[in-house]
Amino acid sequence: MRAGNGTITTFDPPGAGTGAYQGTTGAGINTEGTISGSYEDASTVSHGLVRASNGMTTTFDAPGAGTGAYQGTTGRFINTAGDISGWYIDGSNVVHGFVLAPATATATTLTSSLNPSTYGQAVTFTAGVASKAGTPPDGETVSFMSGKTTLGTGTLNGGSAKFTTSALKAGTTSVTAVYAGDSNFASSTSKAVKQVVDKATTSTKLSSSANPSTVGQSVTFTATVTPEYSGTVTGKVAFYDGTTLLKSVAVGGGASTYTTKTLPSGKHSITATYDGSADFTDSSASLTQTVN
Repeated sequence: MRAGNGTITTFDPPGAGTGAYQGTTGAGINTEGTISGSYEDASTVSHGLVRASNGMTTTFDAPGAGTGAYQGTTGRFINTAGDISGWYIDGSNVVHGFVLAPATATATTLTSSLNPSTYGQAVTFTAGVASKAGTPPDGETVSFMSGKTTLGTGTLNGGSAKFTTSALKAGTTSVTAVYAGDSNFASSTSKAVKQVVDKATTSTKLSSSANPSTVGQSVTFTATVTPEYSGTVTGKVAFYDGTTLLKSVAVGGGASTYTTKTLPSGKHSITATYDGSADFTDSSASLTQTVN
């Protein structure tokens, strides 16, 4: 596609072949910027295509089009109403003309089951796809997107598709639902849902390997950090004897350990403080270590 300013944009639909006599042919464009054409797959079978002005490409095959080499559907011209004319070659290599009416416009909506949610908490996004001609066929795919990143997909059933995730990061994520369309129903994209995800709380437990212990005896303190819902806890745990920092240790596998044999005799108020992360809040726990 070459714009009026000289900018050239290339495109190939999924399935376009890369061998001799294969690839993509753009044949017509209307005032809406919709392109008609065709592509040849790796078996040199031709298929029609429609590329909307937003870049969404829909492919189609005329009923009766052959599936052998140099057979199939060739889209050519498109008018202002979106009607496409062309030809197809059947299984006996007989050529037939066709006119394809434009796909029925659709509207896609998106809702969240829980907004705001908490990190690690399951959220279900539901997309609804409708048109004046009814709902698209069951089994077609809706993609749930964050920008250009696909979060997941759902399958239409009665005009509705669902996607559930507990992996959204803390903060605000803009989510849209994209229906790809087909030869009868045009593609559409929902308005964005701004999903707010709060940090998850944590709880910290502290244990001692020997309590009471004796002077010079090795003692290991273990701080276990548990998230409110799910997810991998990252960050560090700081171990204190009263207000004195003993050591700061990274969390691994949900826990941090600190071993010492230098505690003097007496009672020690040992505290483990998890410092939190981008997805988790901080928490702490304490115990009294007796050293004889």
